Amino acid sequence: MANLLYGRQQLEEARTRILYMAASVESMIRDVVSALHNRDAVKAMEIIDRDEAIDEMDNQLDEICLRILALENPVAADLRMVVAIMRATSNLERIADEASNIANHVVELAAATQSGPHPFVQNLAEYSIKMYQAAVEAFRAQNPQMAHEVCGMMDEADTLHAKALHSCFAEQRSPTLGMLRILIAHSLSRICERAVNIAEFTVFACEGAVIKHIKLKKS
Repeated sequence: MANLLYGRQQLEEARTRILYMAASVESMIRDVVSALHNRDAVKAMEIIDRDEAIDEMDNQLDEICLRILALENPVAADLRMVVAIMRATSNLERIADEASNIANHVVELAAATQSGPHPFVQNLAEYSIKMYQAAVEAFRAQNPQMAHEVCGMMDEADTLHAKALHSCFAEQRSPTLGMLRILIAHSLSRICERAVNIAEFTVFACEGAVIKHIKLKKS
């Protein structure tokens, strides 16, 4: 009984830690989108420095989850939750990497131009925040229906990404600016894709269903 209680405490600690990590990553995304909009190189540099803390959270969560797997032998729903936490944690860390990549490009962008981001890039940036928030909320609430809805949002993200790329390729005044904006748009699209991954792991944790690579049918 004591071992069972300890195992549940460890799992609850993992849940608490991943939600804290998710909030920290969301703060990075919001701040880098703001830095992009305002061409704020100082804020961008600060965001880059925060990536190391996310890496440490990733390592700590891995240790907790591996300890649960090795010592508690979780089964059924508990096992699915541990696996989902490990996979979601990996995606959160990579989302933070993308935010850091964007911040690096913002520093370059601020030095190269006085103009703000292209409207299509900014639209994709705002949508990436919306998708990320929805994915994290689905995971927090363990709501598979909400998670499926997040997966369905990827079509709009792809459309916004395509529009952003088209506008960047049409940049005639400065190929360098166009390339920087393409790289930023690519990282924003990757954030959306990672949000879908988190939603897929939510469905796995709740239902035991693997929906990766399954195209949702439109109603």
